[in-house]
Amino acid sequence: MECDKQFVLINQKTPAETPNDWWNEIRRCRKKPCPYNVIELQQSEFSNWGEYLKNLYVATCPFPTRPVRVLSFAQAKPRFAMIKEAYGGSYKSCVITKKKGQSKIPCEIGHLYAAPIPLPPKKHADVTHLAKFLKPYAKEFYASLPTDSSTADADSE
Repeated sequence: MECDKQFVLINQKTPAETPNDWWNEIRRCRKKPCPYNVIELQQSEFSNWGEYLKNLYVATCPFPTRPVRVLSFAQAKPRFAMIKEAYGGSYKSCVITKKKGQSKIPCEIGHLYAAPIPLPPKKHADVTHLAKFLKPYAKEFYASLPTDSSTADADSE
């Protein structure tokens, strides 16, 4: 959504049981000036930006972010973030990207997930237990969620 304050228009008490129910509620919650345009994304449309950019930027933030009052970037110094911890005073520069020889940017951005994310067995058991309170179409949705059998051994130990 364009602005967080527009979430007020969504009825939080709507009996939504699946993602489709929420998409429909968001479409219905505003009539004027026009209904919200809900774009239903598929899992293949989520890209792994973290993996793509990790070779370009330093692994951790080089400065504490809480005291920062002014953050500035300059075209003359593209590897640096200029920060001020108070509104008065001078800027402090911090390196945020690796040197050109150290960074190798991959040609293609990979997908974040190759398949639907499986639920751990304990969570899947909880979901199936609570499914008795749902409508039939919602029961089918939650029954079709994949489970992760590889963590079953780790949970039982």
